[in-house]
Amino acid sequence: MLLLSLFLYHLFSQAASAVTLPGCPTKCGKLTVPYPFGIGTNSGCSMGPWFDITCNTSFNPPKAFLPADLFSYTGDFHRVEVVDISEEHVRVKNTIASRCYNQTGGVVQYNPSGLVVKNSYFTLSERNRVFVVGCDDFARVAPVEGIEGKNFSSGCVSICSNVQDVPVGSCSGLIYTITILWFGKTEF
Repeated sequence: MLLLSLFLYHLFSQAASAVTLPGCPTKCGKLTVPYPFGIGTNSGCSMGPWFDITCNTSFNPPKAFLPADLFSYTGDFHRVEVVDISEEHVRVKNTIASRCYNQTGGVVQYNPSGLVVKNSYFTLSERNRVFVVGCDDFARVAPVEGIEGKNFSSGCVSICSNVQDVPVGSCSGLIYTITILWFGKTEF
């Protein structure tokens, strides 16, 4: 993995002055798309299929997406929206996990979230953060596969002593954050 990172860094450094390949579009909406990424599937504007950016012009402004076969949230692969691209990082929008309760505390809606990056040059960054907002909930982050044969997880919990102190329909309450410690992995 280290060689791959150094190899890609070398390519990024060489391409930094020429933002895109000649004849290729440079922007998708407000997002500048630098080489080795390129706009268009199999357009010849990127270093390869993992770096193809689809520019969806049905949004105003248009939105950029990475290929659908790279990212999975809960077993189904989906396109992932690109929020920012730099020479070293691609920032994508992940789904938001949520859990909604009724008046008696029963769960009425549960939307888990996760991200699996398969068969690509992408790995998770040390910049990732996970937040818990609200009362009486938790976030647990764990790799799908243990690192070096060891399974572990990290998490945070928010507990409110009196749920009546939190206004109905409000997201106020406690906010906790954790840093994902296993950067370089491809799934969590």
